[in-house]
Amino acid sequence: MRDGIALTSRPIGQMIVWDADLKSPPAGAPIVADGVVFIGSTDGLIHALSLSDGTELWASDLQTRISSTASYAGGFVFVGLLDGHVVAMDATTGDTVWRFKAGQAVRSSSAIVDGVLYVGSSDRRLYALDAATGNIRWSFATGGRITSGPSVNEQQVVVISQDNLVHFIDRKTAKLKFDYEISLTNGSAALAGDSVFVVDVNGVIRRIHWEERVLPFEKGIRSVRRWLFRWGMTDELPPQKGVVWVTQDPTESFEGTPAVDRFTVFISTSKGQLLALE
Repeated sequence: MRDGIALTSRPIGQMIVWDADLKSPPAGAPIVADGVVFIGSTDGLIHALSLSDGTELWASDLQTRISSTASYAGGFVFVGLLDGHVVAMDATTGDTVWRFKAGQAVRSSSAIVDGVLYVGSSDRRLYALDAATGNIRWSFATGGRITSGPSVNEQQVVVISQDNLVHFIDRKTAKLKFDYEISLTNGSAALAGDSVFVVDVNGVIRRIHWEERVLPFEKGIRSVRRWLFRWGMTDELPPQKGVVWVTQDPTESFEGTPAVDRFTVFISTSKGQLLALE
């Protein structure tokens, strides 16, 4: 046991159940569905491998660099490409079912809920696509590239863009409910119950209540109050709408997306630690 982690003395070769040669480095993480492992490689191939023994069931050549981790739903595999396409493939055969073209690279992994695929692009837009046809239902423009994956619940889509804002978007109307300013993050927002959890590279973790809506005049008032704070005319910086709590460890840099259960938030650090917070 070292630093609370149980170590094994068995050589890794004795622990391998099977291995498969992708011929090129992987692009994105593997996903598992219906007894199949799906993974992309940097040569533009999506591989479908048997979960039991690693036998390749099919490999589909998408003709360009894969730039996101694949997603699976309803017998389809979805993946984003460096040329801006989102591709849907039949999970059994690897045949392309449809293609959708965004304005720039799609590095965001998608989320599929109730037959709708939500995915962000470097063209600064979040797209809602019909998962069966690829037809666009709506798009939402942000002020920065979207490389993180969206999080979705029954009412809204939550996505972080590189304008350093968390956007809370109504699933049906595609209208902004409110946005929340954060620092640089390289992960996605985690939805859990009535809250969203976000971490950043400055060692800050935030819990935000998503059942909020900001009225137009509220942002203007907060902006004025922020300037008053900067000029020393008030002692208190106005809190952002939706904040439940914010805590920071300035000695840490948090990485990735938090994991949340009923009582605990799990976050990882750039130093290689996993922290569990109440």
